[in-house]
Amino acid sequence: MNYHYMFTINSQPPVNCAKSNDQTFGWGPKNGYIYQKGYIEFFVRSKDAKIIIAKLADYPILSYTLSNKTGSDCYTNYKKNSSIALTWGVFPGREILQPTIADYKTFLIWKDEAFALWSEKWGKIYEDGSDSRKVLNDIVDDLYLICLVDNDYVSGNVLWEFLDKVMNEMTRTSNQETA
Repeated sequence: MNYHYMFTINSQPPVNCAKSNDQTFGWGPKNGYIYQKGYIEFFVRSKDAKIIIAKLADYPILSYTLSNKTGSDCYTNYKKNSSIALTWGVFPGREILQPTIADYKTFLIWKDEAFALWSEKWGKIYEDGSDSRKVLNDIVDDLYLICLVDNDYVSGNVLWEFLDKVMNEMTRTSNQETA
């Protein structure tokens, strides 16, 4: 993904009914079962965000939110005031535990924090007004933050199928631009 200027910051694979004592995915009380939807968050250039937006229409099973730095250009298919469970566990004698969710309002708050990492952490390496700092700021100003959630945690491959098609389109578009 990085080859295609898709800079990942967070992700998780789908899990369907892993034991709560599983070495990789387990958590919570013993004798329980863990479920999680695959998701990925990443930054992408604005021209590539347009490719992603266009292709999302073919993948209604994916939930998505994306925004530019200022929040002036946002897209989502989340229902208003709703949350999407990303991780949950089922344990004997207990209600279902749901420690990880995604929702539009939280995404917008996180978006500001994620973009601030570019300028407040990496940007401070360079002096204000330096050419390097200007280049970094120009890059950040062109990025979108995207969160994609694969709601088919049983099959678990729709997200990667989608991203493969997006990256193929990005390569095709890039090849046309350089031809």
